[in-house]
Parts: sequence; structure tokens; C-alpha cells
Amino acid sequence: MRAFPCLLLLAALILGAFSTQAAHWGVVGCSTSDSAVLFSWDWEAEQFVFGDSIELGTYGNYPYDSVMRPRTEDEVWIPGASGDGVVVLNELGEILHEIPTGEYPVSVAFSPDYDIALVSCRDSDRLDIIDINTYMVTGSLPIPGAGLGPGNLIFDPRGDRFFLVEWYGDLVFTI
Repeated sequence: MRAFPCLLLLAALILGAFSTQAAHWGVVGCSTSDSAVLFSWDWEAEQFVFGDSIELGTYGNYPYDSVMRPRTEDEVWIPGASGDGVVVLNELGEILHEIPTGEYPVSVAFSPDYDIALVSCRDSDRLDIIDINTYMVTGSLPIPGAGLGPGNLIFDPRGDRFFLVEWYGDLVFTI
């Protein structure tokens, strides 16, 4: 019977060792103001708490999407559709990287090994490939179509493939 209170104490120590803000946080892109807002989950009040507005800079103009980097969960990637680039923020809202991409980037997805990020660039009719170690575009994949542009992109871990939709058309690509 003495083991039970010890297990509760151990669990409390383990849970207390983790920052609640770091455990549940994110960034919301605000397309009308070319900015973003950091948010976190307040465990005691059981609600989201929103912080100050973050100016996303040149590459963050008209933020279209925001995607937390899987596994590490210490970065949020925001494509700035009118900024022709991706802005990478940390959990403090600091800009870590500004990555120039093709025209009108609208969506980001990460490879299953988390070595690359794909960014769909609507007006360039391509996917840009970003090396996560260098935060640089290392190549691109043209998307066929009559100028309909790639739109949202997602990785399907069960099928081990990406799905990409056309922005103006009615096609779904598997990659």
C-alpha cells in the first residue's frame, strides 16, 4: 500500500518538470494584419491564453497556414502567401528563420523522417523542398496542370505519402 502514494508523488514530480506552456502551445497566423499570435493552454483555467501580436516580416506577409514541426514541437512554420517565403518561429514567438520560396506559398508538410519540409507554391506551380538542417530550399517538384496551382498539402503517415490539392481545380495529387 505504501507504493501507491510514492507512485503519485513520482507522477506529480514528472508532470511538474515539464513546462505547461511548452507542452501545449502554437501560433495563429492573422492574414489581414500580416502578423501572428502565440497561444498556450492554461491548465488551471482550462482555456487558451493568447499573447502579443508578432510581426512576421517580409516573408510572412499574408500568412496562410501555420504548422508545428513534428517530433521536436519547438517550431512553427508559417508560409507567407504574399511574402513568397516561410517564417519559422519558436515557442517564445521569436523568428528563427526566414526562407524564400516560390510565389504564393500556402501550405507546409514534413517528410516522415523529418529531414525535409515541402512547401506548396501556388503561383509557381511547384512544391519547394526545404532541408530542415540548413533551412534552405534545395530543390523543387513541378506540379502539372494548366496553371491551377498547388494548394494545401498534408502527409499521410498510414499510407506513407503526401496528398496535394489543386488551388483552382478539382484534382488531388499523391506524392
